[in-house]
Amino acid sequence: MITRLQRTGLPDQLAERLQRFIADRNLKPGDRLPAMSTLAARFHVGYPTLREGLKKLEALGVISIRHGSGVYVRQPVAGFFLVNPITAATEPTRKILLDLIDARKAVELETIGLAAERITPELAAQLEHLLDDAYFHLEDHEELNRINMQIHLTIASASGNSVLRHILEVILDLFQEEQRLLLDIHGFPRSDHEEHTQLVDAVRRHRKALAVNRMRKHLEGVQKAILNWDSTNEHPMERR
Repeated sequence: MITRLQRTGLPDQLAERLQRFIADRNLKPGDRLPAMSTLAARFHVGYPTLREGLKKLEALGVISIRHGSGVYVRQPVAGFFLVNPITAATEPTRKILLDLIDARKAVELETIGLAAERITPELAAQLEHLLDDAYFHLEDHEELNRINMQIHLTIASASGNSVLRHILEVILDLFQEEQRLLLDIHGFPRSDHEEHTQLVDAVRRHRKALAVNRMRKHLEGVQKAILNWDSTNEHPMERR
């Protein structure tokens, strides 16, 4: 029997349970998972949570969601589980936050360089729309963080490299709470917005070296803020 999931980090826990479900039943690539209604009942979750959990696995290439047909296994999952390494922690540590930025640098310095070479007019227009939306939500940190992450993902999409884009999406999905905390640690949403504006400007003008340099400075600025953060004092989220 599969126990009912706790309500903390439910989509991530569900994604892990789904992988265990696939592994325990030795499902092979091409095998179809049970219907959505069956999965929702088995794991005691609603359809929105189920869809979010499945989307995480699809981003990793574990499953394929074929609309109108069903959900199919794409690759074996034995020994490979989608979990946040700090799920059990009471709050993020400085090291986890610094590790997160290091991981993002490894991916995003490459994606923005490729984006500057390959961006399409459609994605350039989408980035401009996101910047306008971000400016409108400067006082709403929750929504601003969501939009900022969408800007980074859209730049990754503009790179034309679907694997790098998926890697970044997985990183941002797993560390959603940490990303929100980073915005509060940075503490200056207007300057942060200006940095995102400059990133988009370099990409739209196909200035590869400039775009990479601006992304490096942007992420290093976040690293510096983390290093100066006193995690023993008031939690940034409590200042809202």
